[in-house]
Amino acid sequence: MKNVDPSSGRDSPLTVELGAKAALKGRELTLHMERMVDNLTESIYRVVSKALFAHHQLVFSFMICTSIMRSNARTDGEVVGGIGTIDDKLWQVFLQGQVLAEMADSEILLKHDGLTPLQRLEGQSRLGSAHSRPASGATGYRPDGSGNVTSRPPRWISDKSWKQCQYLSTTLEAFQGLCMYILNCTEQWNTLAKNEDPYKLMMSAFTPETKEGDNSKEDGSSLGNPFNWESLQPFERLLLIKILRADALVAAVRSLVDELMGDKFLNRGEFDLKEIFEESSAKQPLIFILSPGVDPTAQLMRFAKEQRGSTLHVDMISLGRGQGPKAEELIAKAQILKGRWVFLQNCHLAASFMPRLEALVEGFNKPNADIDPQFRLWLSSKPDPSFPVSILQTGLKMTVESPQGLKANLLRSLGSGGSGAVTDALWEDNAAGPDWKSLLFGLCFFNAIVNERKKYGALGFNIPYEFSASDLEVSIQVLHMLMTTHNTTPWEALRYLTGEVSYGGRVTDHMDRRCLLSILNIYYNPDALLPEYCYSPDKVYHPLPKSFSLGDSRDYIQGLPDSDSPEVFGMHPNAEKSYRESQANKLMSTLMSVQPRVSRSMMGRLYVIEIRPYYEIYWVSMSMCVSMVVDIMRKERVTTSWCWSLSMRSNNSCLLASSQRMKTPPPRRTGRQPVEEEPTGAVVRASAGVFPGLSMGGGFGTGGKKAEDAKASTPQPIKPLEPPNQSALLTILRQEVSRFNHLLVVIHGTLTSLHLAVKGEVVMSEQLEEMYKALLNQRVPHYWQQAAYESCKPLGSWVNDLQSRVDFFGKWSDLISEAQMSREKGSIDDANSSSLMGSSLREEPRSFWLPAFFFPQGFLTAVLQNHARKESVSVDSLKFEFKVTPGPDDSEESLSDVKGHINVREVAFKGSAPPKDGVLIFGLFLDGARFDPSAVVLEDSKPEERFCRLPEIHFVPNQISHVSLNESSSTLSSMAFRAERDGFYECPLYRTSTRAGTLSSTGHSTNFVSSVDLPTQHRADLWITRGVALLCQLDD
Repeated sequence: MKNVDPSSGRDSPLTVELGAKAALKGRELTLHMERMVDNLTESIYRVVSKALFAHHQLVFSFMICTSIMRSNARTDGEVVGGIGTIDDKLWQVFLQGQVLAEMADSEILLKHDGLTPLQRLEGQSRLGSAHSRPASGATGYRPDGSGNVTSRPPRWISDKSWKQCQYLSTTLEAFQGLCMYILNCTEQWNTLAKNEDPYKLMMSAFTPETKEGDNSKEDGSSLGNPFNWESLQPFERLLLIKILRADALVAAVRSLVDELMGDKFLNRGEFDLKEIFEESSAKQPLIFILSPGVDPTAQLMRFAKEQRGSTLHVDMISLGRGQGPKAEELIAKAQILKGRWVFLQNCHLAASFMPRLEALVEGFNKPNADIDPQFRLWLSSKPDPSFPVSILQTGLKMTVESPQGLKANLLRSLGSGGSGAVTDALWEDNAAGPDWKSLLFGLCFFNAIVNERKKYGALGFNIPYEFSASDLEVSIQVLHMLMTTHNTTPWEALRYLTGEVSYGGRVTDHMDRRCLLSILNIYYNPDALLPEYCYSPDKVYHPLPKSFSLGDSRDYIQGLPDSDSPEVFGMHPNAEKSYRESQANKLMSTLMSVQPRVSRSMMGRLYVIEIRPYYEIYWVSMSMCVSMVVDIMRKERVTTSWCWSLSMRSNNSCLLASSQRMKTPPPRRTGRQPVEEEPTGAVVRASAGVFPGLSMGGGFGTGGKKAEDAKASTPQPIKPLEPPNQSALLTILRQEVSRFNHLLVVIHGTLTSLHLAVKGEVVMSEQLEEMYKALLNQRVPHYWQQAAYESCKPLGSWVNDLQSRVDFFGKWSDLISEAQMSREKGSIDDANSSSLMGSSLREEPRSFWLPAFFFPQGFLTAVLQNHARKESVSVDSLKFEFKVTPGPDDSEESLSDVKGHINVREVAFKGSAPPKDGVLIFGLFLDGARFDPSAVVLEDSKPEERFCRLPEIHFVPNQISHVSLNESSSTLSSMAFRAERDGFYECPLYRTSTRAGTLSSTGHSTNFVSSVDLPTQHRADLWITRGVALLCQLDD
């Protein structure tokens, strides 16, 4: 106003008075600001959620909610939205609870294990007098490894969850005495363990169920006051669910967001093309972000026809090699002509064209750009790093996903308006015979099953295959052709062409193909045409009556349950819990990956970077990392001493004394010149390379690369002795020792380098930083995994497992050494004399711990080689027969206790002599079933018990007859039926729970070890569809 009229340079008193009256004050201003913030937050969620896949949308909603709550904790005024607060300590415990619990002081955790001093004394006396284990579910005691007595958690709580409960009790005031409540009021916590919605359960106080004539104190169901979980804040309830009920975490997060933010932040964010088109402009590209197996072309063409009455204005091109110039020409012409749309499909396949596309899109926004307002550029691409970020920032993004759930998959296949694979004309085709509709619906149901089954992870399929709509279309054409050209239903041809060709062509795993054929047999068999036939045991899913039209079929599908039961997939209910736990792990992993290093909070109009909390967390992380490095190096030094001595005994076929092994550090020599020095100094001296301070030029035996050999630090070299009978197992032992030596060199060297980097003495390289983050997150560093055996264990369990493996091979080499020394001295008079450790000439364990091997397949081959040499037969003519031999201590309860520690030394080396033929194997786990030791058969899993130990099993080599050789070349389906007739299930044995691996030259995955025939009284298809397998190790 001053520039327009100098007299208006100052505000008049009237203007000031009117402005004061019009201005919002006090509560009105606060409400107005809150409405603005709510509208802005909702708008951001609505726009961003359309560009997110379904499994990321909930994470984004949760991040919005928790960010507001954390911001509220840092302000002194009123909290935004009234949704509560989350302080930094509570947030860090939620994110890093397991790591923090592992690094906590064990003495402090011991004081919060739920035992009173009197109970601890009682436990010490019981463990000292009798080593009996308390009954299942009862409060018990156990040694903690340091001579103290600690509490034993209930069966349904894992050890790592129990340690986190102890940490909560020591750290957060709201959870003080948590372990004591869990031990003393078991009825309350058993209710939590079995409840479908624990978040809702904890909203109200727990009321014990009292029955007439029931004495709770006598049966131990409730011995104390219940925990007041109703007083917990919503986020504190979520934290407790994360620790004790990880399978309910995703549902609890959804309930938390619904309670605090409203259900508008839980919408799937499905986009409307018309709405997005109206929001867009000619200068903004519209981007379809694709998931596997989907194509938005039909949806876009329908929308184009609705807008203009035809699709003539749409120019489409699928990008690939040589298509870039054509796409550029289409864009140039569309800018000249009026009302043209250009659709570039599969941009992720044309990485070389992306920089040029980026330049073209940037040209749209130049001041002198002349673009028709009706022009639109449509793009489709899978998430790919080659796609330009600037285009993502400029354009409007929409995610296109395949339907989730059986109902959605069936509706897509039988979609209305000709959008599905089944049309009205195809459905009503009478030329295909009277069974056409039943088989066609069964085929669509089979397609939905195999597409949804992959959500169960390794229990569903070893490899998550992406079956597309074209697989269903081809199978429908095959079904129609065979039904119209045959008078009777050709079942074998249908099964082969559908299971082996159409769908089986995508399947690369032998066991997955077997499972696919077993599932297909449910829908392609004569019984499926009977009126009373059902697809699931609960009889909810069944074939349709032949009189149903396609519209009636859609109405039936609309009435199916929204959530799919695991029984319809042939799975055990425990599989659903495993699926939910995997979803919770993915949610936490995604949440951890998006955490910023520097947090921000809004104060007024300024964003203030909070440096101090970041550095506090940084220094705490550094301290934790140093403590972990020191602890692992302490354990690793002992293990290295064992394995160094093990290498010398294996290479020289002789054993150093046990005392000498622990006292003498391993020397090194280069070439033929011995150099007396400690390996630590040699590893630390080198400063160049990936890991500063690490020298990988030599080691304690690195397979075929022996740049530096080890030499015993004894005055006189020990003369190598060759055993009288060259055993293939001795070669396996040497190879295993070499691999463990190399692994220990890598661990020791990288830990030393990291220790120096944390202290600032060497540069923190990219690889060291990755290792630093892995240790903080309780993960095995990638550099270790490259040198190690396959394992899915977290860091703490992995280190303990490594020690047990080295100890097993150390004791095995002790047997060889003692037998050779005795043989050299000529002190053996009777080869069959025995002692506590068995025969003095024994060179093998009584029973082998198969999971200890780097390469268990090689060990089993060596067993066959030994038997072939003994019997003078060909190795190719041998196969294993399997005899499960439960021991006297193998009960259903002991086999179901997978948390218990196995005394490897006692099981492997004590007891009677090893069998004359074959080997005994122990330490295997059943996944998806259990073994009944009394009936010696495979049985269904118990609720909440997915894994079970397998008793000791005898691998007996036998020569294959000509009849067996012919049977082995039969089809997959006949193999399954043969196992059923024989009363055995051909159970695959895998090294880890992932089951998937690299396809080897044998046609099997590298994770696959062997097939083991287990006795069963059920159909083999039952175990095949449930994904029952043997595992060498569990994940924890």
